[in-house]
Amino acid sequence: MFLDRLDEHAARRPMAPALVRGDRTIGYGAFMTRVDACAAMLRGQGIGREDVVGLTIADEIDHLVACLALMRIGAAQITLGTQDPQPVRDRLAARVGVTRLLGAGSSVAVAGRAKAADEAPGQADHDRPAIYLPGSGTTGDVKLVSLSQSQIATQAAIAYADYRGERILQLAPVEYNNGKRLRLYCLYHGGACIFRDGSGVPLTQLCRDQGVTWFDLSAYLAHDLVRASAQHGGLPDFTAVRIGGSRVSTALRAEFRARVCQRLYISYGATEIGGMPGVCMAAPEELTPDAEVVGRPLDGMEVVIVDPEGRPVPPGTVGEIRMRAPGMVTGYVGDAEATRRFFRDGWFQPGDMMSLSADRMLTFHGRADDMIILNSINIFPGEIERALESHPLVAEAAAYPIASGVHGQIPVAAVQLRAGAALAERELLAYARERLGVRAPRKVTILAELPRNGQGKVLKRVLAEGRAGGG
Repeated sequence: MFLDRLDEHAARRPMAPALVRGDRTIGYGAFMTRVDACAAMLRGQGIGREDVVGLTIADEIDHLVACLALMRIGAAQITLGTQDPQPVRDRLAARVGVTRLLGAGSSVAVAGRAKAADEAPGQADHDRPAIYLPGSGTTGDVKLVSLSQSQIATQAAIAYADYRGERILQLAPVEYNNGKRLRLYCLYHGGACIFRDGSGVPLTQLCRDQGVTWFDLSAYLAHDLVRASAQHGGLPDFTAVRIGGSRVSTALRAEFRARVCQRLYISYGATEIGGMPGVCMAAPEELTPDAEVVGRPLDGMEVVIVDPEGRPVPPGTVGEIRMRAPGMVTGYVGDAEATRRFFRDGWFQPGDMMSLSADRMLTFHGRADDMIILNSINIFPGEIERALESHPLVAEAAAYPIASGVHGQIPVAAVQLRAGAALAERELLAYARERLGVRAPRKVTILAELPRNGQGKVLKRVLAEGRAGGG
């Protein structure tokens, strides 16, 4: 399955680049030899297929070598990130029953061996839990999913065929969910994983120097590239960019294409279904200035839009998206309540509000749990966000409700201005009222930066609780 594919690359194209950092290139042959040597070392330290190993390795190449070595052994693994406080690592380790800790060059036993948290008796190595990852979402406790080697291979085959033989730059560190998965998908297809080398070279120059053909990044890093373009210019013509993982406003899409890269793709997905673009991806010619389209469902992906009772809605109608595909996970590890809420009758329903046109184009409208109900009027946060982001001095907006004993909920918003911009909050209120009327926010707060989680998603819960400092 997954490792078999990498072994094929090593046998057929041993000199083809697998990992590139600065002036150092590791071919598939040398890479898999190193993986096998690491697996032998770990076996010698007593690690076996019944272990669950906590990985705490910040170096990205060393981390990937250890990750694949553990797959070779058949042991399950979870990243206990070096950037996380020790109590966070301890809680994650306890949830999946970590038995060994693996740092840079050493391992420590922490408990007796036990079956992985969701392992069934007699499973083959390629169908047993291989990697535990945090699921999608920005609220509540971290939800964990497990992926087997078979699932990783299936997801890669369905959603990431465009990685085949390409040179891929992914900015999220390998210790992060997206950073690890996307690099595994790249390796499955025989691509080259490009890493930053710590030299501080601007990303536009890195793409030129390393011949990056696919550049995956989040929306908040796209904002950084737009700001940096004044000094460093845009990306080379041979680089295509895919943005996903969170909402990508129409304003950001337009500015990014004008100043950074015309070859912009917008993706939508979730860890549970295969990451981004696990569900769909919009090509540059499909992007429109007046709607947040995210593309048509990929081959092998089933998508339906439903109403609150779970009934399919007509084309163009906004509802909740349901999706399913080969290789998807079917529940959360040790969280039956969350599994019942988000996995229904074989479908994954993440709570995103979407519409699906008659020609199968998906458009994002926000989160179901972000819906604002003002005096029985349903207001999509996206309506407010798009209106505020149409102001030339606004970089990004986030709309959310605050509770009211009289009105139910009151719409408010926080905005992040463009670099160097100055604007009064009352001006933004007036601007929004002109465009939205009764659906306009009753308060707008200007922040130096919108609060985000490690994946770049805006934390509206933090905004609603008043824990984000003003600008």
